[in-house]
Amino acid sequence: MPRIAHKALSLVLGQYLPTSPPERVEVVLARYASALMSPGDLRDSDEVVEEELHDFLTELRHHWNECAAETGRYCPFEFSALDDKVLQGCAWISENDLPSVREQRALLAAQFSPLLQAIRNMDPDDFEALGAGILNVLGVRSAKATTRSRDEGIDFFGRLRMSDFMLQHHALPNVERQLEVWIIGQAKRYVADPVGTASIRELVGSCELARAGIWPIRATTYSPAIQIRQLDPVYALMITCGQFSGPAWKLMRAAGVVGMDGPMLAQMLALEGQLTDAETGAFDPVRFGDWLDGQERLV
Repeated sequence: MPRIAHKALSLVLGQYLPTSPPERVEVVLARYASALMSPGDLRDSDEVVEEELHDFLTELRHHWNECAAETGRYCPFEFSALDDKVLQGCAWISENDLPSVREQRALLAAQFSPLLQAIRNMDPDDFEALGAGILNVLGVRSAKATTRSRDEGIDFFGRLRMSDFMLQHHALPNVERQLEVWIIGQAKRYVADPVGTASIRELVGSCELARAGIWPIRATTYSPAIQIRQLDPVYALMITCGQFSGPAWKLMRAAGVVGMDGPMLAQMLALEGQLTDAETGAFDPVRFGDWLDGQERLV
């Protein structure tokens, strides 16, 4: 008999709402079973649920562990803390949640969808500025977005000073003042098609050329701002408003490239809570536009 557990997972990832209330996994599977059964499958939906439930649970747990738990990728569902065979939306607020968790879930419920739509509707220049904004959210002091022409494959960049995070309890400065990390990024505004491995390889090459100080004969306006020493650590960050292909995710994990797709970008900005209308608590597109305009752009 054909197996439908993997197909059911695909439907969950595409259709499950982050505010979905708790429901048993077999109920979720039953909802998709009849639509996924092939014409030659003689089983009824109850038989499908009984035979496919174990595999479906395995698929769900594998996706959660590999994506959300290990890499921070957005996942619309999570398992209930009270029963590991009960599924619920990632923004569902439970009476057992701590106040801080309830606040974060409320932000995600109110802002995720409009933020994702706004990100997908951005023009290319603003999307590159969004990359600089993400670096600022991560703690980079002077993140910059580059111009689209002659950018040598670098759309945004900045340095993360470890002294902003390490040994904060020390009264006097120490070795942390010597520790800095470069973050160099590309922004791919692909809405319909996923970002593939070619783009990942391009970013890796751009990082290596920047480290070596190799620029075109007619130097870019920002090459003096990127002075990477031989042993400086460099993180490569690829962002897209859409999705990455499966091979692209695998290559990024193997190569150490950091990836953020559209849902991850929306989730991060939603949880920051800085783009919220003070009165309604909803996503504020005006504040979002002002925030983008405030990012430093090299010309």
